[in-house]
Parts: sequence; structure tokens; C-alpha cells
Amino acid sequence: MMANCLGIVGSLLSIVPNFPTICVGRFIFGIASGINVVACPKIIEETIPSHLMDYGFGTSTALGINFNTMITLGMG
Repeated sequence: MMANCLGIVGSLLSIVPNFPTICVGRFIFGIASGINVVACPKIIEETIPSHLMDYGFGTSTALGINFNTMITLGMG
């Protein structure tokens, strides 16, 4: 939740029409994105029952997050 709040702050700073502020906002949003990219697959691996882990829940989630981040940054 704290990483999501940090991402919101970074996003709000990114829409200010001042170049240094945009750079700081992008940096803060990048930190929040990095936290989420690392934390989300780990949380899923810890909550999925062990007999279902062979179906690629952690791996597919990490790939999905990275692919969607690539698309989002490409659109930006």
C-alpha cells in the first residue's frame, strides 16, 4: 500500500509543467514500480497453495507485470 501511495505521489508530480519536478516525479514513480515488480510475485508465491505452484503462478505474474510495464512506458 505504501508503494502504491508513493506511485500516486510520483504520478502527481509528473504532471506539473516544470522539468525538474517531472524528473523527480518519474524517479519516485520508478522506485514505486520497482517495489511493486519485486513484491507482487513474491506475495503471490506465498499465498498460492504449494501444489499449484508448478503451474507457473509466480513466473507468469512476473512476466505479465514486466510486459505491461513495458507497454505502459512505451505508450508514455
